[in-house]
Amino acid sequence: MKKYKSYSNAFFFILIPGLLLSLWMIFGTLSGIIREDKTDNLVVVIGILMTIGDLFLLSEVFRKIKIFDDHISRRNFLFKEKKMFFSEIKKYEVSLGSDGNHIILYSNDSKMMIPFSGMKFVCDFSEILKKQFYAETQEKVEDMKRNGFEIHCAKYKIRCDMNGITNLKTNKQFRWEDIKCRKRECIDGTSYIFSIDKEIKLGVNKINFYFAMEDFFDEMSKKCIIT
Repeated sequence: MKKYKSYSNAFFFILIPGLLLSLWMIFGTLSGIIREDKTDNLVVVIGILMTIGDLFLLSEVFRKIKIFDDHISRRNFLFKEKKMFFSEIKKYEVSLGSDGNHIILYSNDSKMMIPFSGMKFVCDFSEILKKQFYAETQEKVEDMKRNGFEIHCAKYKIRCDMNGITNLKTNKQFRWEDIKCRKRECIDGTSYIFSIDKEIKLGVNKINFYFAMEDFFDEMSKKCIIT
């Protein structure tokens, strides 16, 4: 069994000032340190509510994700353990945002939302999901090869398929065999720099759990001129 953090240490340190403030509102008012007036009771009530909220969030921070040989588990806000067997997972969704990263697992009759932080969890759980969704991933890769897909950003607009890369701004096509490629792998993913009529830098981040994209560029880059 392995344990992982759901939130980063930064989230913990963000909560501490709020907790200290709420405790000051309660005990400072009750002890008379804070100036007494008609709003004393209201300040205490607000302090209590803030303290409850902060303690709830702190408990959320300290709850761990647990991965066993055949299932994943985590306690919910009522501290009841929620688990899902890998064999039961039918699909998953990933949500990345300022409020944290979440992966939602679906079985036939239930779902499990897991907040996560740290690339160790991403790497380990990716290996589990890759095995579970191997067939579906290969289907998506073959579809990407046949039908292609587009990538748009401020610097370039390209289309990739099994034949190569098309610069949609100039409509020029480049075969994989004629494209120079530099590849760099690190714990959070792989970056590719493809040289066509300009340098195209693409990053495939593991945190997205998008295995088809990973496999597509890994396979196509092997056809390129490695520099």
